[in-house]
Amino acid sequence: FFSERFNYRYPWDKYDQIAVPDYSIGAMEHTSVTGHRVCVLRDSTAPLDFGPPTFDEYSTDWSAEATISHELAHHWFGDNLTCRSLNYIWLNESFASYCMMLWDEKSVGGDQLLFDVDLAKKHYLTHVKKEHEIRPLEYANYDNPDVIFSEHQTYLKGAAILHMLRDVLGDEQFFRSVGYYLRKHEFKNVVSDDLKIAIQEATGENLDWFFTQWITGGGHPQLEVSYKFVPERKVIDLTVKQVQPMVEGQGLFILPAAITIATPNKKWTEKIWVREASEHFVLKCDEKPLMVSVDGKGSLIAEISFRKEVDELAYQSTHDAMPARLWAMRQLAENYPADAATLETLSKIIAKPAFWADAAEAAQLLGELRTDEAMKTLRRA
Repeated sequence: FFSERFNYRYPWDKYDQIAVPDYSIGAMEHTSVTGHRVCVLRDSTAPLDFGPPTFDEYSTDWSAEATISHELAHHWFGDNLTCRSLNYIWLNESFASYCMMLWDEKSVGGDQLLFDVDLAKKHYLTHVKKEHEIRPLEYANYDNPDVIFSEHQTYLKGAAILHMLRDVLGDEQFFRSVGYYLRKHEFKNVVSDDLKIAIQEATGENLDWFFTQWITGGGHPQLEVSYKFVPERKVIDLTVKQVQPMVEGQGLFILPAAITIATPNKKWTEKIWVREASEHFVLKCDEKPLMVSVDGKGSLIAEISFRKEVDELAYQSTHDAMPARLWAMRQLAENYPADAATLETLSKIIAKPAFWADAAEAAQLLGELRTDEAMKTLRRA
């Protein structure tokens, strides 16, 4: 699959995997052979997740197949093209982490890819809130090598950044660029600029702004979004504000955002570019919208605050793209925990989910509500 996806065949003579007793790390790529912990050995009864059980999440970034595909992907990114120094280790680890999501897209489907990216962003954002850490992917200011191997920054955020880059370029240009990058620099050392230049040579796109923000810059945007429908003008007046702290390493961002609008008669997507601290966008709309969604597919690495009425959130929970459905469910539980519409919506989703994670999220939220009615709903489910 990787050979076909990147139009660059597996470059080594063989590939072996060895399960090692008392292996000190989870897994490690060595050229043409990967070492794994013994727990990677599985039978048909084994769960997808082979990590320790947890009560606060229903999935993991590191399933058995994710780990296997991650280490295999290093034979393109890391063993073939090797970062010149640890400053550029994201060129190894972010790519391998995104490759395991690409395998999920191929083997399970598009919603699984979007779920993987959403989960990676969730864990990155949780880490930032806990550690108050702002740093770029290309990072030289570490006291010991362990720091640069930050799972939340180098692996998870890095994979989400590559997914965002794919969204900016489009599938055809993104994968053509990666294939060109592999061929141009095969069996050599690389730095971040090598990827940027390869993309420009393959597509004609100048991505200085993207690399400045997401590779050599740090942090992420925090957006406050609101809108009002103006019936006499038949438009939606959309306001987007960037409210993240203006601190060293984090400033204003340039953001291409998809706006999905649904009315009783149609559904469509508009694209906007956010560049300033506060911006207004006027979008044509013939009738009052049932839903106005910002970044429904979850391409942006951003915290989005978008206060909505319960009816719109209930609609969005079943009619938007998968990441936005999860977001809308969480907003229902957080802002309208005792509303009958919240319980009804979550119950319907569990009974007939569009994707497995919809039902899992709804069940978890009902458990977290801990009201009598929520527990009754959960028991019926």
